Amino acid sequence: MTVATFPNISTPGFTFEHQKVKTRMASQLSDEDIIHAVQTRADGVEWLTGYINRYWKMPSTKVLRSEGASDDEAHYVFKEAISALYYKIAENAFKGDSALETYFIGICKNKLAKKIRENIRDRKQNQDPVEEAIDGNHPHSEMEQRQLPEVIEECLSEIGEPCRTIERLKLEGWGLEAIAEHLSMTLRQVKGKSAECREKLIERLKKYGYGRPKK
Repeated sequence: MTVATFPNISTPGFTFEHQKVKTRMASQLSDEDIIHAVQTRADGVEWLTGYINRYWKMPSTKVLRSEGASDDEAHYVFKEAISALYYKIAENAFKGDSALETYFIGICKNKLAKKIRENIRDRKQNQDPVEEAIDGNHPHSEMEQRQLPEVIEECLSEIGEPCRTIERLKLEGWGLEAIAEHLSMTLRQVKGKSAECREKLIERLKKYGYGRPKK
């Protein structure tokens, strides 16, 4: 295969040594030429990044958006996918079972799925204990689930003071030090009372089926 020197299309104002290559670049290169460029150029990763940004970014981003990616997620996944494709080609691990562009979009989708799983895991790790007690562990219908804020409010009204105020402020995002100052209590008192209050609230929620183990 005879291939002229490939341009670094990420640099504005690039020129081509041969008109044939210029014409082919206008309508994208063949997979064989892309692989050859990545494997033989000293600036292979930069060249591939420029090529993908010019020709594949729009269709890839469209797919990611259709899969529910936010702007930040799409940007992150797109960059990660370029790196993954580069190493596949550079290490001669691309088997050619599909077109490179199709393969790249598949990498994007897999990276996005992984990113979404990580985000869900991180949210669960940062969940409030009450949310952990109710998150997916109840047999209620969708209608009853939408009424959860009302259920929590009713449960709060049943646990008395100062538990009602402590739990309400915690659910609003207050820290224990701020709660202690607000209630004119010591931090130690609030910490001790907080555990007791949370247990009371969870017990009330269990009356509505929340917090039950999955079957």
